[in-house]
Amino acid sequence: MTMWAIGMLAVALVETPSHRFDFGPAGSPVAAGFTPVAPGALYSRQRGYGFETAPAESGVIDKNTTTVDSRFKSTWRVDAGIAWCNAMTRDYVAGPAFRFRVDAPNGRYDVVATLGYKHPLRGLRVLANGREVARDLSVFTYHYSMRGFLDDTSVGANYALRFEADVTGGALVLDFSGEPRVSLMGLTVTPHRALRPFAVEAGHLEDAEVRAGQIADPLDRAWAYMTLAGHPEADGHAEARWIRQARDLLRDAARRNPADVTAADLLEATEQFITAVRYFNERDAANSELATIGNFHLAHALWRQFGPEHPFHWKGLIYSGRMYAGPFWYNAQVPLSQRGLAIMRQVEARFPHDKYVRLYLHHEWSPKEWRLNEYPAPPGTPRWAEVLRRAFCQGLDFAEWWADFRQRPNGSLGGGWNDDVEIMPVWVTNWAISPEASPKIGRMLDKFTEGEWASGNLDRRRAFSAAFSDAEHAAEDQGDSLPYLIGVLHGNARYLDWNLRTIEYFRNYLTGVNPAGRRHFRSTDFDSTRYAVNLERGAESVEAAICYRAFAAVPWMIWYNGNPAAKRLLVEHADTWLAAAMSTQKGKPRGVMPVQLGFDDTVGGPEPSWMGKAGLGAGGQWPDYLWYLHSLMIGAYSATGDRKYLAPFEETLALVERIRAGGRYEKKADAPPGSEVWVYNLIVGHPGFADAFWMVRELSGDRRFDPFLLATGRPYVRYRLTLDRNLLVEDIERTMNQHLRERWPHMTSEGVLTDRIGYNPRTVSYMTGALPEFDYQGFPHQAVTYTGTGRDFAAVVEAATAKELRVVYYSFADRPRRVALRPWKLEPGARYRVTAGDASREQELAERGEPIPVTIPPRREVTVRIEQVSPAPPAPAKPDLALTAHDIRWNVSTDQIEATIHNVGSA
Repeated sequence: MTMWAIGMLAVALVETPSHRFDFGPAGSPVAAGFTPVAPGALYSRQRGYGFETAPAESGVIDKNTTTVDSRFKSTWRVDAGIAWCNAMTRDYVAGPAFRFRVDAPNGRYDVVATLGYKHPLRGLRVLANGREVARDLSVFTYHYSMRGFLDDTSVGANYALRFEADVTGGALVLDFSGEPRVSLMGLTVTPHRALRPFAVEAGHLEDAEVRAGQIADPLDRAWAYMTLAGHPEADGHAEARWIRQARDLLRDAARRNPADVTAADLLEATEQFITAVRYFNERDAANSELATIGNFHLAHALWRQFGPEHPFHWKGLIYSGRMYAGPFWYNAQVPLSQRGLAIMRQVEARFPHDKYVRLYLHHEWSPKEWRLNEYPAPPGTPRWAEVLRRAFCQGLDFAEWWADFRQRPNGSLGGGWNDDVEIMPVWVTNWAISPEASPKIGRMLDKFTEGEWASGNLDRRRAFSAAFSDAEHAAEDQGDSLPYLIGVLHGNARYLDWNLRTIEYFRNYLTGVNPAGRRHFRSTDFDSTRYAVNLERGAESVEAAICYRAFAAVPWMIWYNGNPAAKRLLVEHADTWLAAAMSTQKGKPRGVMPVQLGFDDTVGGPEPSWMGKAGLGAGGQWPDYLWYLHSLMIGAYSATGDRKYLAPFEETLALVERIRAGGRYEKKADAPPGSEVWVYNLIVGHPGFADAFWMVRELSGDRRFDPFLLATGRPYVRYRLTLDRNLLVEDIERTMNQHLRERWPHMTSEGVLTDRIGYNPRTVSYMTGALPEFDYQGFPHQAVTYTGTGRDFAAVVEAATAKELRVVYYSFADRPRRVALRPWKLEPGARYRVTAGDASREQELAERGEPIPVTIPPRREVTVRIEQVSPAPPAPAKPDLALTAHDIRWNVSTDQIEATIHNVGSA
């Protein structure tokens, strides 16, 4: 070829035009470097582009563009639910069908048609010079207001359809159609740029990285890094490194030649990859479960643009599968989970050994990927001590993982305060067994608690929710976070003061006394400033068991110092529900506690059934949340010693025994809802009743409950009755150790919703003598915690009353250790005999929780007995002044130290 011919070819290549069109109404914003095209821009030879068949409409997507979801029929902003909104994608032209023509020299072109609309598009078909390049395409974003459900009917999206097209007659003619419409936002047409293929062999990504770095052409090298980042084996830091390298190369190419459409398109795809990954990796930044799932929907809308030939295709499917299968990984029937698992099955067809495929579809995971310390025990360790120590330590590891990787600077965990408060007690009640075992969790708790207090979710004057109004969720922010701090951070004046504010608010506003002299919550719809906010829910003048989720501050304050105001409030509510339990209104069996009560004392409120209205205050139906009322009765008995508060349990047991008639504790034939037999069937199949009966049995010593407890109680309850440690081993292995072995990835790096990652910390039962179901949200009854023990120990409570504590302790240390037990049930002021193995002494317990030191030999079971030898004299109510580090501050204006002093006493 002559030099002249080479020069002419170079000129031809340079002059072959690229086109960028931004479609929308006349005068709408136009993306930089794009040519605006309004619906009236008809084709002409002079213009060189335009519609041959015009679209029927055009529009702009802005903050005033709304949609109505299919489930709640509520109105939502569209732009909040669409990813990648910019000047080009915020406007459009649309219609049932239209044709657009671009004059161009013959040759092959790379085309990107950005389709999109404010609402979903269906059945899209695109032809390029008569060749079909898309058929039955849907463009949508799942609605961001949904959590477990999927709504693809109300929010639109933008979708970059990429394809190659051959021009042979001097023009590219594009036909668009849809049912009932198609919508076009943008179009780029540029001479085809054949990017260098880059193959990556599985298991050899590092070798491929070396080859990528040797590619001279910047775009080809960027394509290689994009291919590496999109490979299913590229994870974490490697993925981030390669996608950043690709972006840097493409940014430089776009800067050097702003007219390079290929570089611009690759850069946009790379930026979309980074954004979609950020939506997943920074899911904690959303700080609410709805916002998190909404961000997942945005990411999914970005990922689905990349077809099977694109290097991001398989990585996009893996991320989408994780996003949708992860939140409800334990329930494959949730629509969100079904979508995620279906996506994972697509990945499995191509990559059957992918670690996420194995995890989500086959429940298999590798310790190399997700490290779980099994805490192996030395030879000769008793089995009960081995499994209990493992469960305790793994529970600490679980909490510390979230402290290290997910706790945000404001103290939250990323699920929204209202959900974060549900997981914190799981970690903290296990940690409180021996707080010295993890100072990190202590710092995590302080940061979290102070963060929630400052968040605005709690009205600080009333220490109650300012963010929700239904009883279930309004109670969570306070009821799941503040009351149990009285126990785990014993004597902390700041947290005691907060709980007193809640109690005062309940007494003075949220509850009231009816004309019959009985105290009720005024509604199941309330927050920190109002009650009966949403009257169409039927919540006015009816209270439900779920209201008492927030009530735990009352029994905890009585437990702490016998606070007389709290005691009066508790007794008044207990008397109200006692009367309801003993009534037979609407055919309710005597002694059976209802879950809803009108302000006028009508069982079930205005509903015809004594069971009330299902879901009132988000409180389910009988017997859902009944254990809050069981706690109320048990707390009243503990505070007063009056056996009348045990009557509902005694009557309920009598009903069970009458219907059982000497047979097994098993369900009878189906019976009408609300009847005695129907109630019996639910009682024998619901462990919450055995929990309540155990609490009555433990406090009163009433052995009439034993047959029922031995037949239907949880393993811990049966252990306390029999001291059979095989029950302990089986229970801890099943509910904690095996649970973590199966689900550790879902509880850590794959965890999404913070109210869905927890478990029941049974260590609290065996090691402290408390049922977790009652302890942190209901009636406090832990018997003992430990100091000076670290992590390397196991202990199990055998007896716990006001006069005796008996614990079997096992130390994993290789030398004797001086440890201490902190008794919480023993009567303070009394004198006790302390026996640990062969050593014995007497001492006075000056105050509840005072550490009682004992010496424990190495790797040997030791029974520690603390038995009362003389009772305590009566103790008068006293004031008790206190402050915390958070209460001390420097006043810059006065140059003085100031402090808030609290009275945490009972007088």
